[in-house]
Formats: sequence, C-alpha cells, structure tokens
Amino acid sequence: MPSKSRLLPTGGVLVATILAHCAPLPAAPLITEFMADNASTLADEDGAFGDWIEIHNPDAIPVNLGGWFLTDSAANPTKWPIPAVSIEPGGFLVVFASGKDRRVPGAELHTNFALAAGGEYL
Repeated sequence: MPSKSRLLPTGGVLVATILAHCAPLPAAPLITEFMADNASTLADEDGAFGDWIEIHNPDAIPVNLGGWFLTDSAANPTKWPIPAVSIEPGGFLVVFASGKDRRVPGAELHTNFALAAGGEYL
C-alpha cells in the first residue's frame, strides 16, 4: 500500500508544508478603557491622579508596542512614541496621559499630553 505522501500531488504536499510553517497574524493591541479628568480611580507613582489609557493585547502571543504611538491630535498621529514594551497574551498596560513624558521600558509610562475632560481625539 502506498504511503499517504505518495497519494498527494506534489503541489498538495508543498501547500501543506507552507501552511504548517505560517504563523497566524497577531491581532492589533486595543485601547479598551481610558479615564479623562481622573480624580480618584488610579494614582501614578508620584501619587497624582492623572488621566490614563488602558491598552489590551487580545492575542495569544506577546505584542511589542515599539513603533506604535498615542496621540490626542489627528494632525499629529506620532505625538507620543510608545517605547519597546511588551504586553503578554491577554494582558493589559496602563499608560498615564499626564503630560510628564516618561518613556522608560519597565517603568511607569506617561504621555506628553493629557486628555481633555470634555472629550477630544484619542
């Protein structure tokens, strides 16, 4: 009896090999929550209650945010570059929108802008 690999046409074996080596594309990180005009929900390392943005990784693999940006201006989409920090699968990252501009991986992150309580672009 011939083996199964002999029963498949060469193209079929090639396609099966390529599909087995392709990793699924990761999902994009999501802004799942934000707080503007924070008065008491979450304090930063300085004890201040600044605005904050929560980013979620919905994927099954870690996502590195290096090369991504946050902004409060449609005219300036690269206003605050996120440093090369990773979010674990299913994990969350809080970035304070305080205007303190802190971008040290492994430390608390702060954008160079704050959020307007009355609403604005994010």
